[in-house]
Amino acid sequence: PRSEYGCWDNLTLRAVKPTINGFPGFECVLDSGAQMIVMRKEVWEKVGGTLLPEEGVIMETANRATVRTVGKANGLVFNFDDEVEVRLNVQVVDSAPFDVLLGRPFFAATSCVTKDHEDGKTEVTLTDPGTKKKVQVRTYER
Repeated sequence: PRSEYGCWDNLTLRAVKPTINGFPGFECVLDSGAQMIVMRKEVWEKVGGTLLPEEGVIMETANRATVRTVGKANGLVFNFDDEVEVRLNVQVVDSAPFDVLLGRPFFAATSCVTKDHEDGKTEVTLTDPGTKKKVQVRTYER
């Protein structure tokens, strides 16, 4: 709800559902404050790709806990509305409260422009790094 000052007290995170390596239906939470892209291991097992355990990192979560990733998967193909395709490197974790967390590397790779609306909705405009084609993607409340 909005406060007496006209602003929201809080807003939910927004998400998108691209295809990943050709597989549809995975929820990707947008988080421009995250330093990396993170994928739950169960999702990685479905979409495939080579996992490099030696490239795992120790990750600090928002509540300051640390967790070691099981490894890095390079070059996973994320496709948005059959218009924008981007290859992303993701850190894979055993468990997470999301399928994929799209952090700053995603925002940079797609030259993402975010437009927030007064009603709390958000649209993102993504640019294909290869073709420079743009697509506006609707987000949904997580």
